[in-house]
Amino acid sequence: MQQARGDSKTKVLATKELDHPQKSGIATVDASVNDALHQRILSKASEPLAVMADLQRQFGLRQREAALLDSAKALGDAMNHGNICVSRGTKGGQPREVACNKEGKYQALQ
Repeated sequence: MQQARGDSKTKVLATKELDHPQKSGIATVDASVNDALHQRILSKASEPLAVMADLQRQFGLRQREAALLDSAKALGDAMNHGNICVSRGTKGGQPREVACNKEGKYQALQ
């Protein structure tokens, strides 16, 4: 309702008021691999796959977001503003800003 109306004056509690089931399947354990294994995987993968995997790891992008990211534009944004805008492939089509505050992130974009 908040998104449809453009304000937060109404609030609907889906699980209580609309009898929607509670969410399930939400990850509660970190299943990421350590850095050494990640680097080994990158060295054996094709270049496009390695670039996508590095973008996913460095910026926390989803696979589709990493695949659709314009790295050249994102690198320019990172150098000028210190963050990148992820707009293509996002859930709900909502763009979001991601900080580019580490050297590894700049290297992934290059």
